Amino acid sequence: MAVRQLDSYFINASYEYHQIAQDLKHVLNNGVSEEVIAFVQVKTNEAMEQVWGILHSRYEDLRVLEDSMPDKPTKEDQSNYLKEFFRLTDPGRVSHDLKEALKFTSIESDYLNFVNEMSGQEFGEVFNRYTYPSHFFNGLKMAIVYHIDQLTAALKEYAEMIGKHAIILGTLNKGKRDKAFIKGGASLLGMLVGIPFAGAGVGALMGGNDESQINDSLNKVFNNWNTYIDQFNKFINSLEENYRLAMMTIYGGTIIRVSDQFQAMEFTFAEMSLLEYRYYLTLTDKEKRETREWMEETTEGVTELIKRKSWKEALSVSQKLYHIVKQRPITSRIEFHDGKSGLYSAHLYYYSSYQEALLEEYKNGQVDSFYTMAKKLYNELPLLVQDKDIEKNFSTSAHLLLRFIKEALKRKETEDLKVTLEYFQRVEKRVEKEGHYIGELPGSIKDFSQQFKAYLLIEKFLEEVYSIGDSNADQDEPIVQLSRKSLKELKSIDDEIGIRDELSTYIKKEYIKSILMPWRGVSFTWLKKNKKRSAGILLIIALLLSGATFGNELLNSSKNVFGKFTWPFSSEASTQKEEQSLIYMQITSEFGNIRSEPSLTSHVVYNADSSDKLKFQNEERKDQDGRTWYKVQTADGSQGWISSKITKKLEE
Repeated sequence: MAVRQLDSYFINASYEYHQIAQDLKHVLNNGVSEEVIAFVQVKTNEAMEQVWGILHSRYEDLRVLEDSMPDKPTKEDQSNYLKEFFRLTDPGRVSHDLKEALKFTSIESDYLNFVNEMSGQEFGEVFNRYTYPSHFFNGLKMAIVYHIDQLTAALKEYAEMIGKHAIILGTLNKGKRDKAFIKGGASLLGMLVGIPFAGAGVGALMGGNDESQINDSLNKVFNNWNTYIDQFNKFINSLEENYRLAMMTIYGGTIIRVSDQFQAMEFTFAEMSLLEYRYYLTLTDKEKRETREWMEETTEGVTELIKRKSWKEALSVSQKLYHIVKQRPITSRIEFHDGKSGLYSAHLYYYSSYQEALLEEYKNGQVDSFYTMAKKLYNELPLLVQDKDIEKNFSTSAHLLLRFIKEALKRKETEDLKVTLEYFQRVEKRVEKEGHYIGELPGSIKDFSQQFKAYLLIEKFLEEVYSIGDSNADQDEPIVQLSRKSLKELKSIDDEIGIRDELSTYIKKEYIKSILMPWRGVSFTWLKKNKKRSAGILLIIALLLSGATFGNELLNSSKNVFGKFTWPFSSEASTQKEEQSLIYMQITSEFGNIRSEPSLTSHVVYNADSSDKLKFQNEERKDQDGRTWYKVQTADGSQGWISSKITKKLEE
């Protein structure tokens, strides 16, 4: 197929523009397509405002020139008038000024800056594929310049006719000095045609000799002026259409092509603000549906494993789910159902698995293990979890938190009491920097007090009994109050634990106060701040895994359920494993794929390079081709298999 020439492309600029606009509306949602169209119009308006600014400036210069002519001009006045008039109406200068107004010199650099800014966004490296060559921009410029050249050619004919007219006047009126010189042309012709570029230097004629010759010459001037005005009107109309088409070709065409690339990865634009060089991605409808089904299947499996007390399997599956979703920022932040984002849902079941396993530890008398792992959990938790989202048959956050605090009081580990405060402070900083994940925060202060009642109670307890907390609270902060119902629920859990201590006394006191008078509440500074749009950390481009499988049940309700299990929210292993000799892997090629299973056909979960230190998990397998695979863990906790052909072991 022959490559289309740009000169033919601009024959019907309006039609071509609407064709691209229709393509935008077809491949993008309404909000995004309208944003691109508006951005193109903004770029066009900016250029046309510059054009009209140049035209107005030239008209003003002609007006000033006319006003400067005295009633009885000298020969020098006449000479200066003509010289300045022809300078202002010089076709070459007009053409140059118009091209400057359209910023032809910066069209390419502006676009390159656009690509550079957009490439810094999520998966924005795709934009770098569309850094068009200079000859592409030159072709667009030439197509627009063609109309400017037509205009200035007509202006040249007009200017030449004025010059001839001035010569005739000079010949006929020799010796009449101040009575036969053109004057008032800018206002006369300007008023006749009514446009800012009208200044022409032809005016009322003083005297009356050889009137027929003068009129004949003047008619030629006006005929050429009319030709110029026709050209000018066509030019202005077509210039805006052509420039708008050029901007749509550059920017609209790029967005369409980038969208096609994202579609291949099952992504699509969700929102866009091109003036700020920002956009947000979401999954395609098909991918969102399949991901929702996959997550529902996986979380139902985790729930069933917890109910069966298959702790290690529940921990393993929920850990994989969390890390898979975390590695995909788009999946992490978008809402799938019931007001929950992908990462919040994964974190919810991750937390539930650990909470139920820890409570089982406590129940079975493994208090030391319970205490160590619970403290580590609170030190690492990245998101909040609302009690209403925990499965109905599972324990609430208060069951775990109260047991941990009471155990810390028993051990007189005052410093450990701060972990829950630090947990909320850590979440606050993350929300301020990155935004929250849908589902993480309740919609009101009242809901917050209900969903996080145990944390609010402990904060007040630590502040009043141990003077631990923020003593410089802002008096303007919103007050979060615990209801009598919430305090009754907490008192019931404390009674269930059965250990009487300072916390028990405090809960009882607060419950009585809730009956006798309102509790004065607890403040959280970050609750009154705007909830920013969630933004995941950019990691790797990868398609979602098709699902997670459950291993054989490992019923072990009376033993330590954690064993050597890797800690979920960091790359650290258990204390027992840290004491072992660690083996690290390093790839020997520039890049290497870490896969979900020891097979070249399995999904890629991480793209490693030579700078990555991969922790060997003391497990290796051979595939059907005899290739050896090592199980490794990355710095962010991701686990998978990497081929021995591109790795070497490093002892530490």
